[in-house]
Amino acid sequence: MSASVWNPGATVPVASGSGVMSETIAMTAAQTVVPISSFTYTIASRALYVYLNGVLLLVGLDYVETSTSSITLLAPSTVGD
Repeated sequence: MSASVWNPGATVPVASGSGVMSETIAMTAAQTVVPISSFTYTIASRALYVYLNGVLLLVGLDYVETSTSSITLLAPSTVGD
């Protein structure tokens, strides 16, 4: 699983000129809460893009933003997702 945030208005610290922060997370069986430790983001800013096995997940349909540093999947993951 990977999570990325686009920085349209300096809502997260980013490397000079990159505009994007990303993190890859190794999932465990039946994991639903996914901590994000490389960056924080503003909830409901529409700046967070979450991918599972290369597929873009949709907020509200596939996951919810539970804090500025975690999301919750609405369906449990499997090992290696």
